[in-house]
Formats: sequence, structure tokens, C-alpha cells
Amino acid sequence: MRRCSVSDAARGRAGSVPPSADGTATGDLVRLGGVDALVLAAVDGAEERRLALLVEPHEAGRVRKAVRGLQRTGVALYTPTGSKGGSFRLDAAPFEAITLSIMPVDLAETLLGRARAGGGLPPEDRALLAAYVTAFFRSPSRLAGGTATEDEAEGARRADVCRDLAAAGWRPPLDMLERLALADPWLRDTLLESEATGPWAEPGLTAFFVRARALERGVLPQLLEVLADLGFETLAEVALDDAASERMRKSTRGGNWGSGPFRVNGGPPRHMIFAFDAFPVPPGAATKRLHPLLDNARTLEVKFAMRDRVEAAEGLAQSFNPLHSSDHAPEALRVAEALLTSSGLEALKARVADRRKALRQATGALAAEPLAGRNLTAACLRRDGGLRRVFRPHLAHHAKDAIEAQRLLGAHPDLCPILAAGEGWIDLADPGPDFAPAGSLAAPLPLALTLRLRALLSEAARAGVVLGRWDPGQALLVDREGTALRLTGFDRPRCLGAPQDLAATLSDPATQAGLTRLTGMPATVFIGGSPLRMRLAREVLRPAVSVRDRGAAWTLRLLAALRARLPRGV
Repeated sequence: MRRCSVSDAARGRAGSVPPSADGTATGDLVRLGGVDALVLAAVDGAEERRLALLVEPHEAGRVRKAVRGLQRTGVALYTPTGSKGGSFRLDAAPFEAITLSIMPVDLAETLLGRARAGGGLPPEDRALLAAYVTAFFRSPSRLAGGTATEDEAEGARRADVCRDLAAAGWRPPLDMLERLALADPWLRDTLLESEATGPWAEPGLTAFFVRARALERGVLPQLLEVLADLGFETLAEVALDDAASERMRKSTRGGNWGSGPFRVNGGPPRHMIFAFDAFPVPPGAATKRLHPLLDNARTLEVKFAMRDRVEAAEGLAQSFNPLHSSDHAPEALRVAEALLTSSGLEALKARVADRRKALRQATGALAAEPLAGRNLTAACLRRDGGLRRVFRPHLAHHAKDAIEAQRLLGAHPDLCPILAAGEGWIDLADPGPDFAPAGSLAAPLPLALTLRLRALLSEAARAGVVLGRWDPGQALLVDREGTALRLTGFDRPRCLGAPQDLAATLSDPATQAGLTRLTGMPATVFIGGSPLRMRLAREVLRPAVSVRDRGAAWTLRLLAALRARLPRGV
């Protein structure tokens, strides 16, 4: 196997050897910046020659620097894991932000090592590599950074090539195929058809990959706390030994477990959490552009919350990414199938099936429209003639306490009366379509309604009710004119049987934060402030804090931009 020739002039100018202007082919080696790079694709154009090259992640910087000195040669640089900027970027709108590694990590590492040991790839590997590029990237030109040649492999012939590659062990993993299929309808319709249907296509299950450094820094208990706070139920956990960790590292995320925009690397996956969200949140359009395969926006909320906690504990310079996750339920199931024992897998499936069955029974057969809200404990559904609060299956026991707390308040005019109740659900009188969750208001709750809410909660305190975790923005309904309110109930109350002061009733930090968002004043002011102090907090202090927070937000954006430009850890 030949090694491509080089020119002394180019070596002197760029500190490397440029590829030959003629004869360079798939499977050859070219030397750039003192690195032997494997040619994945070579395409001659009218104005320049384009190459797709494969190198190790730690070599990418040297090769990229050397490429800048080449004339009439464009280079697309890849690494086995896709890290260090060595990933393929989709070229179809609106998915241009999506990147992925180009092949299984083991295959890429094997090919690169074999080529370097033999001065290039043997003929059989060259043929398979050329077929792989054409089958999964449509053409060498596309992999090399140009435009795909659409007619190179279509229809039945392309399907035959894919089958031959699979038989040879060259089929990409499903997470890579899913991303490629976003810009390739043939892949989507032909190779992924069976993945799009079935009972496990329904959102809810997520696999969280906890990274090694997160375990070393004692982050796992915080992660479990964040999951619980955001409504997830942890169904199974698996500690990964060395072999399982390496298997997950290579078979998920395209093998890319680099540091990302952080200076410190979080390490490989070392612990798995399989969690269920009974009320998944459909991602919005902006989120879908960045995460087109995501089926639950709450998954991102978990990751952002954990990254914020790590940054607060470690500082910006030592912060790291503590976890990754599956994008959708079928992917989470694939991870579970790869890691759990047969009995563990069946137990996980049974628990998910039980949760879905409980939800169906609690929701009922009637069509229902969910009201706006985060649904961290229960969702509120508007049906003909009433409201139904449906509790998350693992929190269904709180429904009895919610009923008892409301009974203690009696026939209060600002309460939605209870009409009926069952296992994990409560039916309430609907005050009418003019009422909507207060959390959807563009401005803070009107002061008159804020005082009425405080009076109602003070009655709950005198009745011995401690609210625990409660979302007032979802539980409180307000009419369009902002003159009337109705309370749909509480989430996780405790009825202590003895009068409480209002501060004790509202002692949960998340509940206090919700009241601050809703009323536009600190919880301490809501609990004990006079109407004058409330007005001062809303009309003077709140705008000042808003200006401060906007300044802080701009500072954080600047720091994030600077962090993205800092040298990455390894």
C-alpha cells in the first residue's frame, strides 16, 4: 500500500506534508503536521480537491493547523469519537446545528490503526469504506464537506449495500442513524421504520448517564434530588463496572464523551439512572431545532439544573458536565436492554406499564384538555363540566391528603368544590372558561388577589395544614379581568391537627420561590408584609431587581461565550 507523496516546499511553509494532487484515494494515508491521517474520501473538483480525513482526537489540533497552509485543497477532519471538532454536521435545514461521529468508535479506531500499521488500508477495507461512505453519507463529496451526489446510491441498490455492510459489522449504531436520517429521508423510511412505532415510542422513560467525575465529587445524591423535584420517578439504577462503562462510552453519543464547552472533562459514564416522567413536556420549536430527537423538554431541565449546581459548587474554572441522557424513550429502552439483566429489564418494563395504566385509569375515557402548568405533582385537565386533577402515579398517595386539607377549609368561596375522587384523581367544579392558571399571567398577581390568596392560606395554616411542595402558579386560577380567583387545591400537604403560623405552612423553599414568581414580591413580604410594603416591593424593589438580573444575565452570557472559546480539557 502506498503512502502519498509530499512536497518539501509545502513542508517548509506549513510544517507538514500536503496530500498529492493526483492519485490520493480512499484508504490512503496523508501526512499533515507530523500526523498520518486516513483518507475516508477524496474528491476532485474544478477548483479544489476535497478530502475527508480521520485522525485521533489529540492529533486534530496539529492537523487542523497544517491544513491552513494547503493550496487548492479543502479538508473535512474527523475523529473516531467526533470530539475535538471532528464530527459531521448535518447539511439540511433546520438541523444544521446537529453533529455526530461518522462511524462506530471501535470501527474507526481499528481502521486508523490498521492503516497506520500497513501504510494504508487493505483492498477489502477500502471497498467497504467506500461503500459505507456512499450508503450512509450519500456520496464522498458530502463527507468531504461538499454537496452530495444524490444518484450515487438510491433505492434497492442502496438497501443491498446497507445489508452487506451490516453483515460485515459496518452498520452504524441506531443513535447515529437517527441523526443522519434527519437529513436523509431514505434512511428514515427504510432503516428506521420499525423504531418509530410501538408501545415504547411514547415519551416518558429517560436514561441518564452519570459521569465518573460526578460520582467522585459526590453529585449523585443531588441528581436524584433534582429528578424528584422535577417530577421524575427513579425506576432503576445501575453502577457501571469498567467493562460496562467502556461499552456505554463507545456505543452511545457516538463515543463522544469529551469536555464540551467546559474546561474539565466529566469522564466516561459510570452510573445509570432510568427514570419515568408521567407528564412529559413536548419540546418547543426552538428546542427542537437544537434537539430534534428529544421527546421530553423536562430532560433538558434536569441537565441544566445539574450543570448549574456543579458550577455553583466547583466554580467556573473547574466546572464540568456531570451527565448526559437519552433523547427519547426508545433509545432509553435500548440502553436498558444493553445493561440490565433479563429480570431487571422485565421489572423496568412492568413498572413503566403499571404507571401508564394508572394514568389511563385516572384520566378516564373522556376527552380532556390540560391546563397550563408544570405538572410536577399533578396535572389539571379541563373536561365538560369540571376539572380533574390527576396525580403522578408515584405521588398518587398525596391525593388523600389534598382532599383532607381542602375539607378542613370548608366551603370557602375561593375554593373549587370537590365533586368526586378516586385512586390518584380529584374532580372539581370548573369556575368557567374565563379562568386560567395564574402562572400564565404576563404580570404579577394583582395586589387585591394577592391579599385574598394570603387570607386563604392563613386559614389553611390555622386549620393545621402545612403545604409542603406546592405550585401556586398552577393551582391558582384567575379570571381574565384579574378580579377573581379560585384555588384547585394543594399538591403534597400535611394535615398536622394543630394550628400553624403562615411561615411554617409555607416553609418549603420551592413553594416560596413559586409564590415570589407569582406575586412579584419576596416570600417574607407575602407572608408578613403590610399592603404598603407589598406595593413597595412590587413597584419599586422588583423593577430594580429586574435591572440587576438583566445585567447578571448578560454577564452570564458573556462568561458562557468566553468559556466556549477556552481550551478544552481532555
